[in-house]
Amino acid sequence: MSRTVTVDHGDGTATVTETTAGGDVTVTELTGLPPLPTVVVTNAERFAAIPALKAQAILNLSGALLVQAGTVFDATFAMDPDNPAFPALQPIADALLDAALPLLPPA
Repeated sequence: MSRTVTVDHGDGTATVTETTAGGDVTVTELTGLPPLPTVVVTNAERFAAIPALKAQAILNLSGALLVQAGTVFDATFAMDPDNPAFPALQPIADALLDAALPLLPPA
């Protein structure tokens, strides 16, 4: 059984790899192809494409992440800076915010 795999790099080039039943491999580089169109999808479009129940679940998750980020920030400010756990709390709070904010629907 032979197999052909084509990888379009999106920049007008592609790589075609052909493997024969005997295990011989031929790699061909293609050029001059039309570049792939750039598709820009906004957060509003992503959110509009999500069914209502999934959208609600995503909102619940982002809300929970934001609440936890607030809890970690509060703990950071209440903690003695000499506490060995202190340096770890800021990156944790930042990670919670980084996870939550993209999930929020656009304003």
